[in-house]
Amino acid sequence: MKKRILSISYLAVACLVSSLILLAAGPSCAAGSGTTPKNIIFKAIDEDSSRPVYGAAVGINGKMILVTSAAGYFTVDLNSPALKGEKELRAVVSRDGYVDGSISVSLEKPDKIMQPVRIRMKQKMSVIEGKIVGCWLDSEGHHNDRYSNEEIKVVGQAVSMQTVMQKFEADRQGNFVILNLPVGTYEIEIRHKKWTVPVEKPDQILVGYFAVRSCNRQEYHSGGKVPMSLDFKLDPKEKPAAGPKEKKKDK
Repeated sequence: MKKRILSISYLAVACLVSSLILLAAGPSCAAGSGTTPKNIIFKAIDEDSSRPVYGAAVGINGKMILVTSAAGYFTVDLNSPALKGEKELRAVVSRDGYVDGSISVSLEKPDKIMQPVRIRMKQKMSVIEGKIVGCWLDSEGHHNDRYSNEEIKVVGQAVSMQTVMQKFEADRQGNFVILNLPVGTYEIEIRHKKWTVPVEKPDQILVGYFAVRSCNRQEYHSGGKVPMSLDFKLDPKEKPAAGPKEKKKDK
């Protein structure tokens, strides 16, 4: 009898612990429970890192305005006047640095909806266009100022806590392009020299020179390729808009 009581007690404790774990993981509701829910729980997440998107504005059927929590959740009351007579719930989530995320959910069978309903959001990415510069004398006394096929390493942390790691080569003229950079801080390494590069705004192009060595030609200094005493500079510029191509005039 005592063994039976102990077994039941252990089972009850195990169930309690499991329930606490589920609560800590976030709200959830299995589809097909048979009970009509009063609310639908949504969660906005970053498409690349799967981390929650917090502080985002939410529009429901163009009427209701909500805000996502620190864990990316928001709850919609199915008895809200904004949903009266509606057969579908349309949620649009907006936040700076992200492309708007949206989803539509049928309200005809709310008990069949698996919760939380996830809304995946894509970050707007920035680009760095760089050129490796610097000149020196080689073993034969020739001046060199090109970095053909140099290796570029990029490591950094986005504001969304996403880790970015890239490794590639510059072209024959030392030019390179770093794509898909969310807002964050990055470290660019070329020939064991490192630069800390902040990307402060989404969806822009940053242009800069990366001087790996000091130049030993006066005319190179005065050419403006290495800005003043700095060996690195970024200038944001607008992304070019696609326009009609000019027609060649017949001679």
